[in-house]
Amino acid sequence: MPRSKLDRLTVDLRALDQQRPRIKSGRPPTVAFTDQVLLTVLHQRLGLAVEPLAVLFATSRTTAYRTTCSISALLNQSGTHITPAPTPPGLLRLLHARVLAEDTKAANKIKPAC
Repeated sequence: MPRSKLDRLTVDLRALDQQRPRIKSGRPPTVAFTDQVLLTVLHQRLGLAVEPLAVLFATSRTTAYRTTCSISALLNQSGTHITPAPTPPGLLRLLHARVLAEDTKAANKIKPAC
C-alpha cells in the first residue's frame, strides 16, 4: 500500500472514529492512532498474528487484539477492504527474527508472582 493511500485511509478512519459515541473517556490509548491503523493493515494484509504485532509495536497482546478489532470495525464501516497479499518467505523470516530478538528482552517477559 503506498504511503499516500495509507495516510488518506488514516485520515478517513480517524474521522469515523471521532464520530463514534463515547460512553466513558477511559485511559488514553497506548498506541497512536496512525500506528493502530498500520497494525491492523499489517494484520489483514500479511495475515500476521497479534503476538508478533504486539512485540513490533511495543504493546501488550491484549491491546494489539483490541486494536485490530476496533480498527477492523472502522474499516468495515468505511467500506474499505484490505486484500491479503502473497508474502515472500524472506520477508517473513526477517520479521520472525526481529520478533524473536524483541521478545527476548526483559520488558516483554512475564515476571513470576513469587
